[in-house]
Amino acid sequence: MERLRGPMHRFAMRLFQSCRLEYPTGNILFSPFTASTGLLLIYMGADGATKRELERALELDEIIGNLDGANADSDVEMAFRQALAILGKVPRDVDADKGVDNGAFRVFRVNKIFLEEGISVKDDFIQRLGKMRAEVVFVGFQRNPEGARKEINEYIEETMNGKVHDCFAASSIDRHTSMVLANGICFRARWDVVFDAGRTTILPFREDDGKKVDFHMMRGVFNLAYVYDEHIGLTYLEIPYINNSASLLIFLPDGKRSLKDVSKTLNQAVTNKLNLVKRLREVHLTLPKFKLQSNLDLKAIIRLVGVKSAFSDQADMSRMSPGGDVSLTAARHTGYFSIDETGTDASGSLEPSVSKSERLLSQRRSITSLVDHEAAGSLALRALPKISSREPSSQAVSVVVNRSFLFSVRHNKSGLMVCLGRLEKVE
Repeated sequence: MERLRGPMHRFAMRLFQSCRLEYPTGNILFSPFTASTGLLLIYMGADGATKRELERALELDEIIGNLDGANADSDVEMAFRQALAILGKVPRDVDADKGVDNGAFRVFRVNKIFLEEGISVKDDFIQRLGKMRAEVVFVGFQRNPEGARKEINEYIEETMNGKVHDCFAASSIDRHTSMVLANGICFRARWDVVFDAGRTTILPFREDDGKKVDFHMMRGVFNLAYVYDEHIGLTYLEIPYINNSASLLIFLPDGKRSLKDVSKTLNQAVTNKLNLVKRLREVHLTLPKFKLQSNLDLKAIIRLVGVKSAFSDQADMSRMSPGGDVSLTAARHTGYFSIDETGTDASGSLEPSVSKSERLLSQRRSITSLVDHEAAGSLALRALPKISSREPSSQAVSVVVNRSFLFSVRHNKSGLMVCLGRLEKVE
């Protein structure tokens, strides 16, 4: 798990820049970790040049080290299995059948390979896939491409709690399709300290094209990790979810630089710098209440990070299929993200209290439970300096998120990025 964190953050930054190039305008949402686990399924079946391309793209050199063959593969798969176990854990006090849910962090993940029926698959590959909480499903692409497409889309919609529809368009699957990767994520979690819905109001939000729209804006006062970096031209803050299980990270351009300019400069060195200089502050926060859905062409995105042969007739998938002559025809990465006064995609199932005593207790818990993953080169919380009586340092600051911004969600125990997003337009 420790060895996976660094490679995954480097991969996340490269994937973000690829997304930015492939989708230069509009909203973006993707999960670096989920995308990497999807590519790992292809890596597990690949060999030769195809395997080496995926190895480089996923930054696996640090995990593999000087290991060779089966030992290297085993180490890589074990690292991912450990991460999946942490992110996929259902809290003990959650019982969906009984309607019990305290708003704890929960991930709903899509990760499945769909193969043309009749293609032979090695038993060893299927067994290894099962350990990764994934599987191969055989469908009739040649016999009934439209039926196969609907089956894949129905699986995605069900797994994503009905938040995503028609992931694969009719033109993306035909009788020549042999293998499809369905990949995506949504999650839910309550804020550690919820917003008071009574303070939500309508205020102008400036979209990236300069257009101003009136939108629902939440308001509250919180103790948050915060920094303004004049050189980079952005404000950075971290908003914790319940029990500090995860945090929403906001990257807000200061208006002197555009979102596009800030996006170009976002890399691991920048995020590490922000971790070093952030401090706990009393923040008077105004934040839009928004929803974002994304359906990305993962095939196009990962081509930009050097994965090409997997999609061609040069693909070597001999660790998956005895013939090895199967290639990845299509791959989609989808996600859904929303925030409101209670948290992320949490409305209707939570009953938050915003009493003064709960707010104070929750804020103190957030301060004392921080984890330091900085040494691993992650976006994880840096241990804050000791503060007298656990009070925020220096004077209060006002942060009004009334213009386009970048955001990320980090799982604090593992230090892994659950998702990365660009919000240019609100809806």
